[in-house]
This record gives sequence, C-alpha cells and structure tokens, in this order.
Amino acid sequence: PLELGAITKWIPVRESAVTQGEAIAVIGYRSIPFSQNGLSLLVGVVQSLAMDGAERVTRFQMSIPASPGLSGSPVIDSEGRLVGTVLGLSADDLPQSQQFNHALPVSYLIETHPA
Repeated sequence: PLELGAITKWIPVRESAVTQGEAIAVIGYRSIPFSQNGLSLLVGVVQSLAMDGAERVTRFQMSIPASPGLSGSPVIDSEGRLVGTVLGLSADDLPQSQQFNHALPVSYLIETHPA
C-alpha cells in the first residue's frame, strides 16, 4: 500500500479539516469511458460536513458536480494542498446527482491512521 509520506513527495497535504463554505477544486477525468481528452479542473465549495462522535470531519459534500470517473481524484484547497479524495457513494437514499460529490478528508485519515 502507498504510504501518505509517498504522496506528500508530490503534493502537499493539509492536516487540518476543511470548513463549510471553503473553496476547493477537483482534478481528474470526468467520464467513464474516458471519452474526454485530458484532465478537468472543477472548482466549487465545501457544502456540508459529516462529523463523528469525536467531532472529526469524516466526510464532506462538495458543490462540484462529480461523476463516476472522478472517484479517487484529489480534492485540493485554494493553496494547492490535498484535503481529500472524491468518494463514489452508492447509498440508496442519495439522488444520482449527489452520489459522487462527497469526499473523504485527508485530516480524518491522518487522525485515525497515524504513520
């Protein structure tokens, strides 16, 4: 498995949690099959935060209209630091348009899986 330290060699990681209303961007391929040429840069904001009992952000919803091709793509803040990765949620209670606009925050991974 890839260690977080290996990732930070290529992209800076922000250890603090995202905040509601914060500007973010996703970099990735928008569709499967990969019919579009090149990467897309999608810009939006953090819309809502899911918290655990310890008040840690465990997931956040973005205003970015993500699609299945973006699952696993990096979510970065306005300073270019990694703050999360796009999740593809298949929850039955989520409309199709919201199943891919959630992200797993890096801050949560750092807190729950220390090196």
